[in-house]
Amino acid sequence: MEITILTRENSKTAQSPPKDTKVLTADYDSVSSLAAAFAGQDAVVSTIASAALADQQTLIDAAVQAGVKRFIPSEFGSNVTNEKARGLAVFAGKLATVDYLKKKEGEITWSALLNGGFLDWGLLALYHPPLPCTININRWCRAQSRVPRDRHP
Repeated sequence: MEITILTRENSKTAQSPPKDTKVLTADYDSVSSLAAAFAGQDAVVSTIASAALADQQTLIDAAVQAGVKRFIPSEFGSNVTNEKARGLAVFAGKLATVDYLKKKEGEITWSALLNGGFLDWGLLALYHPPLPCTININRWCRAQSRVPRDRHP
């Protein structure tokens, strides 16, 4: 597998990339600049920062133009397709991206990686116990009747 890291022009983020990893720069506001960088790639995994989540449409358009097969948006966290989550302003950028990807489904495939809002906390609790106030999220949610019992042992 060939991995390419794409950074903004003048970025110092990828100055010491992992061995055998190519680093390219592009103008993130330019579909043509991004498409040139995406040329020959099978997939794009966006890890764009929270403040720029709504700007992923340019990345998607560039991926489509370059013939990329799959786009994975910076959608790590909660499921914004959930009706209750859709109404929360904090998810507006992610929701706009998912809605845009749905419109582009004939031109590109996509996947959202939804690890839930408690992943970081859960990893910390799992690998660095005990924490002063740890709770069993599944047990608590069952008690609150928010998580179906048959889906979460």
